[in-house]
Amino acid sequence: MEQQASISHFVRSTWRFLACAVACSGIGITMSVIAPGLIGGYTAAPEAGGLGLDQAHAGRYVTLEMLATALAAIASAPLIERVRLSRILLASVGLVLVANLSALLVPPPGLWPFRILAGAAAGMAVGAGNAIIARSIDPDRLYGLSATLATAYSALALIATPVAVSLFGYTGIFGLLALSVGILCPILLLLPDKANSAPHRVSAGQPGVSATLAAPLLISAFLLNVSDGAIYGFSEMIGRRSGLEPEAASAVLALGGFFGIAGALLAALIGSRFGRLAPVTAAIVVKLLSGWVITTFRQPEVYVAMQLMLTLSFYFAITYTLGLGAAIDPGGSVSASLGGVILLGGSVGPWMAGAIIKDQGYAALGLTCAILLALALATFFVAERRLRRSQGQ
Repeated sequence: MEQQASISHFVRSTWRFLACAVACSGIGITMSVIAPGLIGGYTAAPEAGGLGLDQAHAGRYVTLEMLATALAAIASAPLIERVRLSRILLASVGLVLVANLSALLVPPPGLWPFRILAGAAAGMAVGAGNAIIARSIDPDRLYGLSATLATAYSALALIATPVAVSLFGYTGIFGLLALSVGILCPILLLLPDKANSAPHRVSAGQPGVSATLAAPLLISAFLLNVSDGAIYGFSEMIGRRSGLEPEAASAVLALGGFFGIAGALLAALIGSRFGRLAPVTAAIVVKLLSGWVITTFRQPEVYVAMQLMLTLSFYFAITYTLGLGAAIDPGGSVSASLGGVILLGGSVGPWMAGAIIKDQGYAALGLTCAILLALALATFFVAERRLRRSQGQ
């Protein structure tokens, strides 16, 4: 009975935090989730509704949009300390809608300013969403639940992407992004007063402490997401290389989204029961091996299994990364910066992958990502140890 009361109290105390954070994440990460669809559209022949770009250029263009999202999320950190979150969300959602709808009407040569604006506005929403959970009780568990629900929503967008492209060409993706934002907007009206108020800075009397603790964590998150974005951005093409038809490769990516849900849900269920270092170590080892295998072997069965493991292990690891950020700074500014760094790594990934694949092939990409993941684990270890020392443990 006591446990049921505790669960009931947790739900009553956090459901509005969770709903708003999911809406923010859905607005911000849907674009990065459908990055393979964007790359596919940009590389498709003009007569098929694409731009006819090569792999390197397509990766570069997607990177520019995701880079705008990442930098805006990082830039939101100082704003979150001074401005009410409701105002940040109002501005970001409005700009995302305007930019995506404008992209439907603008011909390709003039498209990029609107895509960069859409990316930047989405980044502000990501930063605000991470700050909302950092100000709640039990951020570790809520990050897992938020990632679970936001990933489920984004997986639906990924499933809808081929349909939108077949009906409207690559610009159909922009309409899909605008629609997804419109669906999520009403949820933001649930923003709790506690999340909307100015944060309490636990380290206000200790200048520089949060920055010192956060630095290795930000590096770890960046490296983890460079590796993930590099393989994910070209995952559809890796699937074709393994012998799958384009439709089958897209189906595997959609299924992978649900495995991402499983990874985040697993992290939410486990919580901090085993600390953070052990779960992250296990996830990164699995991701490292899966990335190497998927870029080295060409069997369709191997591709399917490894793609699913890549997605599951990534969302599992990133949930604990965000939880550590909230532990470092309950006010939410470090979590907002993490959201930007995560997107920054994901945006650099396709650009890096396009250059490596073009010059050295897929096997070199797998080896590069393995090295990045090993460094990500090492820097996460440093961040976790520094936090323990600062807490006298």
